Amino acid sequence: MKHILTPREYEHFPNLHKFWTATGFCCNGRSMCSFRDWPGLLMLTAVARIHHVEFFQDGPRYRSNVQLGDPDTSTTQAFIIEQPDTATLRYFWDSYIIQKRSFLQCLDDFFHDQPSFNFTQVRPKILQMPSVLAKQTHLTFSYVLAREFDKSMRLDYSMIQKAAKDFGTWRDDRDFGPMNPVQRRELSGETTTFAPLALTRTSATAWFDSSEDRPWRLGIILLDRHPEFWGLPCQLQVPFAIVNGRYYGTPHTRSPADLLLECMKQNGTLNTSAIPGPLVVVEDLYRLVIHEWAHLAAFFTRDLNAIEWALQRGSGAYENDVNHLRNAMRDMFFSRRRMSHYCSLIKHCAESAAIHGRPIWCTTHNSTEAQRLTTRQTASDLQRDLCALEHTMTQIHLRLQSTMTHITAETTVMEAGRTRVQNKILLVLAIIGVIFLPVSSLAAVFSMGGSWAAGERNFGMFWVICGPVEVVLLGLLLAVSYWDIISSP
Repeated sequence: MKHILTPREYEHFPNLHKFWTATGFCCNGRSMCSFRDWPGLLMLTAVARIHHVEFFQDGPRYRSNVQLGDPDTSTTQAFIIEQPDTATLRYFWDSYIIQKRSFLQCLDDFFHDQPSFNFTQVRPKILQMPSVLAKQTHLTFSYVLAREFDKSMRLDYSMIQKAAKDFGTWRDDRDFGPMNPVQRRELSGETTTFAPLALTRTSATAWFDSSEDRPWRLGIILLDRHPEFWGLPCQLQVPFAIVNGRYYGTPHTRSPADLLLECMKQNGTLNTSAIPGPLVVVEDLYRLVIHEWAHLAAFFTRDLNAIEWALQRGSGAYENDVNHLRNAMRDMFFSRRRMSHYCSLIKHCAESAAIHGRPIWCTTHNSTEAQRLTTRQTASDLQRDLCALEHTMTQIHLRLQSTMTHITAETTVMEAGRTRVQNKILLVLAIIGVIFLPVSSLAAVFSMGGSWAAGERNFGMFWVICGPVEVVLLGLLLAVSYWDIISSP
């Protein structure tokens, strides 16, 4: 085989073509640039990390970090591939893949590399219809990794994106962004500082070679490696994972492939089955995605709690100022802008669990009754967990909206208070004007000379005339000013 994509297929699978060109190769196998042309190319073409699971009647066999050799097509097996490279894809294409078109579509979805918001090309954002997705033999997860740094500082987009490129990622710069947490001021007056986070849009794809009348024999799970960031004054903390109620620490969480393989080893349903259905094989992949969403939701909840704590003056401040409210609104706009998109991604996962991953994975013609039973049970559990996660994210979205409404209302009340003070000042100025304007006007009328001059016989008469005029004008001013109060029932 000399190529995976022909030039005519470039338009049909643009993401796969983009990956090939970004990693220094074109789809017909000819090199497009050398290592010295691009310093990050060595990282982009790093050897993939591959784990292998074989399924027998007495249970699965797990192997870590396998080296690809002579293909074995006699057993039912699944490969977990972290950061697939061109050599690995060519090996599977030559040795295992029979359903070429469906595998190309799987790769194209996995290598989808378009920003969620600030995108330029419209075509990748056109909604795929559920009827089309249901006929596919692969399932793609799009989710967000939240990774915390070890120092408290403020990061911006340019810092995160440059650090990701310095590490050597092939994905678009806009797949990486910062999340600067809201700092919380305690009752003691001290400020609890939280370190910034890096948010990374990532993908995972599961493909099986099952058809309507033939059970699956090959499964391929593609994973993005965990991101790293070079050149920053801080480093990422070692991540953790809580999958299916079990805690996983440093030995397994540095690599997503290692973590997934370890979760599969701990999966009782998978290990007690003879040859499980595809959905049972990817159950732990679902749960890894659920953990990442729950992890992200916890950070958003912490930010919301800090904002609401400050709004209720838990920090001891008697009154919020406009700048504080403006910063809170910006922080919540950052969250609300993304939360609706995150909810749609979670909903997509829940809908896929409802149809057992993909309908073609488990039919009456390509699976046994035992496989269909475990598939239904697994799908029910996953759907229930995903619905609970979707409810949590929706509640966060509603809290964001209600808190933003409260900030808007509080700002309105603050402005109303300022307006009331200004009205009182204007009323005082009007009273002063009512007092002195008639005096100066009458003085001009009488010219204040001769017998009207100060100390003369008519000077007292001048004040007798001014007094009633001022009283009448002042009464009219007060009556007009408080007319709403007087006329109200």
